[in-house]
Amino acid sequence: MPKILIVEDNEGIVSFVKSELELEDFEVCVALDGRSALELFAAEKPDLVLLDIMLPELSGIEVLRRIRKHDEDTPVILVTARDGTDDKVTGLNLGSDDYITKPFKIEELLARINAVLRRSEKLRKAKEALENADTTSSGEKKNGELVLNQASMEVTVKNTKIELSKTEYLLLNFFMENPGSVLERDTLLDKVWGKNHATNPNNLDIFISTLRKKIREYSDFEYITTVRGVGFKMEKAD
Repeated sequence: MPKILIVEDNEGIVSFVKSELELEDFEVCVALDGRSALELFAAEKPDLVLLDIMLPELSGIEVLRRIRKHDEDTPVILVTARDGTDDKVTGLNLGSDDYITKPFKIEELLARINAVLRRSEKLRKAKEALENADTTSSGEKKNGELVLNQASMEVTVKNTKIELSKTEYLLLNFFMENPGSVLERDTLLDKVWGKNHATNPNNLDIFISTLRKKIREYSDFEYITTVRGVGFKMEKAD
């Protein structure tokens, strides 16, 4: 039974969401402020966090930042009344897995939770497979000075390691599996978020934008280009 930590200071929303999640056989724990959220996260070790941005004590963004210092794997969905691009970009860039804006339908929230949990399980199994694999095989994918090592799940540009979120890594891995191919937006969403995903399609643009920025810090080559009206392509640097 997956355990979900709800971090929300509106007790009416907490009561409603908690009841609906329990009806779907989730175990639920609740924090009403940012500091309590960090304490419960450490004590309860949830499988997923629903994290409001506007919180007493510590903001949701700061809670996310502190979680990601020690835990890169536990999925986090930001839940907020704000629809500002800055909050969305900041949250996704810090490693949140999705973003949903209040008011939301419970069906949409449940769909996103299930999609994120499936993707998290897929990543967990992939990591286990890598740990049990023959470590003499690096599983390197290379495009010019951009190198992705599947064995270590590390990415370097000009021999400098760049820090990527789980989603950025999955996106880059898929791009590097298909150099020179135009990848449609729906294909990328299905591949990274999974079929029957419920993520906001705009999140794809945000993740690709932050991925490009991280690569550009060390390379002038435009590895990922936009194909207007269709999707994106990884250009061949060789």
